[in-house]
This record gives sequence, C-alpha cells and structure tokens, in this order.
Amino acid sequence: MKKIHIAVVAILFSLSSFTTLNAQMISLTVKGEVEVTPDIASTNISITKTSKDVDVLRKEISQISNSLNKDLSKLKIEKKDIQTSNLQINKEYDWVKSERVFKGYRATISTTVTFRNISNLEKIYTQLLSNEDIVVNGIQFDYSKKTEAENEAYVKALNNANTLAEKLFKEAESKSMPSNSKIIITSISNNDSTPSDSPKPMYKAANLEAFSDSTPTIDINSGTMNITKSLTVVYQSL
Repeated sequence: MKKIHIAVVAILFSLSSFTTLNAQMISLTVKGEVEVTPDIASTNISITKTSKDVDVLRKEISQISNSLNKDLSKLKIEKKDIQTSNLQINKEYDWVKSERVFKGYRATISTTVTFRNISNLEKIYTQLLSNEDIVVNGIQFDYSKKTEAENEAYVKALNNANTLAEKLFKEAESKSMPSNSKIIITSISNNDSTPSDSPKPMYKAANLEAFSDSTPTIDINSGTMNITKSLTVVYQSL
C-alpha cells in the first residue's frame, strides 16, 4: 500500500515590502514523496572456475551455466529475465624466482536474474545458495510501476505548493497587499531530486544443506521504497 508524504524543502520570497506594487511573486521549492512496497527483485549470480586446460575449462563452466539456467527455468524464471552480463576467460601467472610462470586459465560468467514474483523469493534464494558452483551477490529491490509513482509524487508536490502559496498570499493580503488579487503560476521546473536508496534486504541464517520442502528458508524482507520528486513553482499575484 502506498503512503504519501509531502515536505517543504525551501521557501524563497520576493515579496519585497508588500506595498502597492502591481505584482508580487513567490518562489516555492517543494517535494512530494510516495512510499511504495517493492514488487520485483534482482540479483547477480557469478560462476568462476580455473583449469590449466582451456578446453576443459570451457566445458566445465558451460555445464554449470546450463545447469543454472535449467534450475532457474524450474523456478519459473522466464528467459527474458535471465541476462548474461559478463563472460571472461583470462590467463593467470605466478612469479617464481622473478620469472612469470603460466598458472592456468580462469573463466568467469556473471548472470543478472530478475524475479517478478517475490512472494517465493525466500525459497528461490535458499535454493540458489545451496548450489556450491555459484555465488549469489546480494539482492536489489525495485518497483515495477515507478513511473506512475513518480508522476504521483510530482502531483502531490504541486498540490502542496499551491496550498502553501495560497496561505502565504492570504497572509500578505491581511497586511499590506491589495485584497482579491489574482494568483497565477508563471513557471514550474523539475529539480530532478535524487531517488531514494533501494531497500536493503534483511536475512536470517538458515541451514543450507541440499534443498527440499522441509529445508529452512532465509527470511527476506523487501521493506519499502520512498520515491521523491521536487519542483520549484513561481507564483505571481496580479
């Protein structure tokens, strides 16, 4: 469930002296914040093997990679959500008595996997960790409807600015500005506020023996994300 939080960052006035000027202006910088619950997650899985025979190495790492893809398919991860992000085979050397001696080859494959159904994430993650041939490099959460949430944050920021501007102009009218003045917006600018950090998952230790339905899983809490957008709105009273 989304929650809306709105805060004023700064208020800049150009209401010089509230005399009988034809126009008074206010510039407001405000932000709108939308709290959402992440509904997708991703992780990076790496496979690293070494061998002195490059052909043996290629075969071994290929078998492990193919096995991983089959496991992900069984977990109902679609092919579009499995992306090979890195593939390297490098030579390695040791220094022996000031001479470089060939040690062997090191192969690395990195795969980015996206989980669009995070309700089974704890079970999936536990099974992946039980595979000794791979390394699972953390989890990052995200929100699939981020654009909609960002637009909502902009609208809330503007509504908040409008409310505050009306209050400020009424306060000015009560002092020295002419009453019944017309208020218009002369400009709106996007301040491109920095997105809030993605929530960091929390884990609880588990027994990582061969996976089965009775094997304890790792508790993973997705937390919430705060999507913040900032606007600068300039108002003019005529």
